[in-house]
Amino acid sequence: MNILTVRLAVITLSLFVSGQVHAYRCQSGSLVLPGDSAFEVRRYCGEPADKEYVGLVRVGGKYVNVDRYYYIPPAGSFLRIIEFHNGIVANVIRGRRVQ
Repeated sequence: MNILTVRLAVITLSLFVSGQVHAYRCQSGSLVLPGDSAFEVRRYCGEPADKEYVGLVRVGGKYVNVDRYYYIPPAGSFLRIIEFHNGIVANVIRGRRVQ
């Protein structure tokens, strides 16, 4: 097995384990994607179950305001955490399975 194959396997595994996803489909059926505004997310998905202001965080050499919205799905699905940088969706994170 060459080094390139090993690196590719490690990168793929780390992406799978991280819990980070690229989009979230609201219960309304609307799709939330990176680049959407906080206003659009609330319009598509309604108010989140909880909001968290993380603070001013250095990202890529500049400081951004980071907020997180928590959406609780039906039992058996995964909690979704939508992270905003300066009011724009930056990440959609898969949390724990809801019981």
